[in-house]
Amino acid sequence: MAHYTDDTWSAWSKAKTVVLHGEGHGYAVGDVNHDGLVNIGDVTALIDSLLTGEGGCEICGDVDADGQVNIADVTKLIDFLLVGTWPEN
Repeated sequence: MAHYTDDTWSAWSKAKTVVLHGEGHGYAVGDVNHDGLVNIGDVTALIDSLLTGEGGCEICGDVDADGQVNIADVTKLIDFLLVGTWPEN
């Protein structure tokens, strides 16, 4: 069941998977492969996305929040994994 922004509700469905798009899409920044974890698999997915131009999540992949997905996001994601907290810059 979905609750819409106009305060109405949808009917119940039998969906087992829901994919949300846009802000508040349900995945954490850095969770590029949407597995619910931020780990080395996301680094790999982000690099693959940059090299092939396919896959990846633009919202999750923009780790440094500059509006672009590029190698700087890969670097920041690796820094996060090494340090355990989001680097300031």
